[in-house]
Amino acid sequence: MHSLSGIAIQAGLIFGPAILFMVLKSWFTSRGARFFLSILLAAGTGACAFFLASEYGWKPMMKSGRPVDVSPVALFWIFAGTILVILLLFVFSKSAGEKGMAGKSNTDRNMETRGWRVGHTGRDRMYYEEFREGSWQQIMIDGEMLMGPAHHVIYFASPEQWESYPGWARGRRDEIVGRIKSEFAPPDYEYYGD
Repeated sequence: MHSLSGIAIQAGLIFGPAILFMVLKSWFTSRGARFFLSILLAAGTGACAFFLASEYGWKPMMKSGRPVDVSPVALFWIFAGTILVILLLFVFSKSAGEKGMAGKSNTDRNMETRGWRVGHTGRDRMYYEEFREGSWQQIMIDGEMLMGPAHHVIYFASPEQWESYPGWARGRRDEIVGRIKSEFAPPDYEYYGD
C-alpha cells in the first residue's frame, strides 16, 4: 500500500471517530447514551483497522515513516482501546460545553430561563450576566483563587465603586450580590466587601 494512502487511512482512523463523536453528540444528550456511542465508535474504528490490515495489508506508520508490523487482531485492540479512552474523556469531562438547549444541564437551562447567570473567566475573575434587550450584558467581578476549604474569594465592589458599573446594574447591588452568592456559596467561596 502506498505510504501516502496509508497515512491518510491512519489519520482517518485517529481523527474520524473524534470528529464523528463531536457531530453526533448533540443527538445523545445523556451521559449513558454518549458512553454507548463511544463504545460503538471505538469498536467500529477497531473493526476498520482490522479489516484494512487483514484485507489490504495496511500497516500503521510511525512518526519516522517506518511501518509497524503488528497483527490485525492487535490493531483492532490498539485502535479500539485508544479511541475508547479518548472518547470517554469527552463523555466524562465537566467542561464539555454544549451549544443547544438539548445538551444543556438543568442548571444551564435555569440560568437562561431566569434571565441571569454567573461564571468564572480565567483563574481569578468571575462574571455576572443578565439577558437584557436581546443580548447578554455582563459585569466583571474580581476574585482570587485560594488554597484551602474555600477555593475562591470574591471581591465585591463597594457601593461607591458599584455606581461605575453599567446603568442596568446600578442601584441593584444587593440583588446582584445575593444572586452571585446563591451560585457561588460557602464553603467553596468567601466574600470580601459584601
